[in-house]
Amino acid sequence: MSDGSRKDSDYIEEAAQWAKQLIHQESRGPGDYDNARRRIARKTRIPYSLLWALAYRKPRVINTGWYFKLMEEYNKRNTKEFCVEILNNSEAKCSKRWPGLAGRIEDGRHVLPVRVYYEDTDFSGVVYHASYLRFCERGRSDFLRVTGVFHGELEAEGLGFAVRHMEIDFLKPARMDDVLEVETRLAGLSGAALALDQRIVRQGDILFTVRVKVVVVDRRGRPRRLPADLKRRLLPHP
Repeated sequence: MSDGSRKDSDYIEEAAQWAKQLIHQESRGPGDYDNARRRIARKTRIPYSLLWALAYRKPRVINTGWYFKLMEEYNKRNTKEFCVEILNNSEAKCSKRWPGLAGRIEDGRHVLPVRVYYEDTDFSGVVYHASYLRFCERGRSDFLRVTGVFHGELEAEGLGFAVRHMEIDFLKPARMDDVLEVETRLAGLSGAALALDQRIVRQGDILFTVRVKVVVVDRRGRPRRLPADLKRRLLPHP
């Protein structure tokens, strides 16, 4: 994104100052900055996570190109579609640098590789039962990411996902240094809920299965319908 005379850090600094000015204008006082970012997100459709990263200058969260492009285009387009474009472009760049980082869609299911580390196990070297839930959470998050549904985008709408129900079956143990695959398949989609079938596999051997019901909620925890455009992105992946 550099024009040759400026460094990437110059763009980050300029964009950070722009974001801080916007937040200060919206804020009702020093203790209202977080709420100000949320109000800006609702008004402008810029995801809250983007505003947070701009204000705190977190280059590891959002790369330099997004900072400058968001700042440059904000007054021109100021639409939710533009934010989606930024997020999709970022995923493309990330995938180019680290292919397969977010897994892949294969035969109608999302597959995410996971290695078992010491922190995932109990004293005996067997994977601790709660670790399977963490693996599946990563699988669900990256399934959404690969299909173009981003948590930051939902946050801008004042929405989020909450687990409503789980049916779990522990079949066989995984052990330290195992390479596992977390498989996620969309099993059902209604107005406010998603049903997902997940399983954890080691070289074709099924170790763990779970049926998860996830609901869309607002910031007060009340159920809300999944936005229609996000629903359309999920539908090609039953």
